[in-house]
Amino acid sequence: MSLRLWSLVAVALLLAAACGDDSTAGAASGDGEPAISIESPADGDEVTLPLKVEVSTSVDIGPEESGKDHWHLFVDGEELEYTVETSSEAMLDDLSPGEHTINATLQHADHSSAGASDEITVTVT
Repeated sequence: MSLRLWSLVAVALLLAAACGDDSTAGAASGDGEPAISIESPADGDEVTLPLKVEVSTSVDIGPEESGKDHWHLFVDGEELEYTVETSSEAMLDDLSPGEHTINATLQHADHSSAGASDEITVTVT
């Protein structure tokens, strides 16, 4: 391989390594990846409405215009029917009685995936 090709490979590797560094995103999980966890309700809980969903994240979250991450909340696998959440809690008040799956996905300000999600199942009584 020529010196020029080696130089291009080295530059490409350096650029790829730099793309993953986002020091303004906040702390990451123990393995360096962003994380989100549904803290309440607990998986398997019986719940009543209105239902408060509380999450914790390893990064700072806030309004999209702030450039911070946010999370999407959706129910029963309906990924296209999500709400944008910019604080650590959200309310659900329109679930029918029975079992439901609640999903939380961490998103960047531009709505692209931050690669973290959590899911629980609850029963509305």
